[in-house]
Amino acid sequence: PCTADVSNEQGQQTVAVAAFQNKPNIVAYNTVIKAWARSGTGKLGARRAQALLNRMGERYRDGTDRDLKPDLRTWNTVITAWAKSGEKFAGKEAENVLRRMNEFYIAENETHLLP
Repeated sequence: PCTADVSNEQGQQTVAVAAFQNKPNIVAYNTVIKAWARSGTGKLGARRAQALLNRMGERYRDGTDRDLKPDLRTWNTVITAWAKSGEKFAGKEAENVLRRMNEFYIAENETHLLP
């Protein structure tokens, strides 16, 4: 998988295509989430990062891909995406991600990972 420090939309698309050409794994997802978090696109970047986290969680929970279990890097990067979004409701969105992370780790019986 590729790594990225991308700050424009064309670069975002390039990273997404490169990361997802093969079966995407957690590294590919985290790379694209990080790219969106750093994209400088405000709410768009945060929403895209959030959507990828949501997709990972759904695929993990429904058994489609048990290798896509969001890790601490995934959750923290989405929280960062909201923090950098500049949106007036970003704090609330970041809190929602934190709450979901707590619920996820409790459901997975991994309370040692709770903040």
